[in-house]
Amino acid sequence: MTNIIDSIYLESPYKNFDASKYKLDLQTWTNNDPVYKKTIRELKPSIIIEVGVWKGGTSIKWAQFVKEFKLNTKIICVDTFLGSSPHWTRRGQEFLDLNLKNGYPTLYYQFLANVVHSKCQDIIIPIPNTSIAAYEILKKVEIMADLIFIDAGHDYDSCYLDIKYFLDLLNINGKMFGHDWNTPSVKKAVAQFENRDDIKISEHNEVVWLIEKIK
Repeated sequence: MTNIIDSIYLESPYKNFDASKYKLDLQTWTNNDPVYKKTIRELKPSIIIEVGVWKGGTSIKWAQFVKEFKLNTKIICVDTFLGSSPHWTRRGQEFLDLNLKNGYPTLYYQFLANVVHSKCQDIIIPIPNTSIAAYEILKKVEIMADLIFIDAGHDYDSCYLDIKYFLDLLNINGKMFGHDWNTPSVKKAVAQFENRDDIKISEHNEVVWLIEKIK
């Protein structure tokens, strides 16, 4: 953990953070599929990268699996924490959850508080940046992952680029999961990789897709 923190930050992002200002809020849409727990138990990943984090509900659930299985796994969480265009344009609860201060979202601090309240700051490492910038950061410090989860932008371009770049950080025999397989733009993005001979694509269910790096 210290080595990864030192390679990205000057000090821990949790240092002097006051989580008491925020209540625990683990709202999520993605952490209930049993395939995640099964995969973590069998794969025993040393590094997990999650692209698209929101409030950290999935990250924290996976960190709890890591503790349950007594693994030495670190979870790197990538998100701008600014919300997507639907969050801004639908003006529903998710827009309110951005908790704007002078027009700028403060969702990142809710995420940090959730991690601290759940006592997972020894496992979870945030990178509050764009997907591609985070990829370049992780590539530069030579971090590879055994398990990657893609659930950021659901438009075709964003999903395609997230898969394209982060496949480069996936170890051989590693697995990349993604959410929203039932969204046509996501399904179209995944389909662009069908002809690669170094991966195998499968649909886990109507919502989750899976790419395995086979060579």
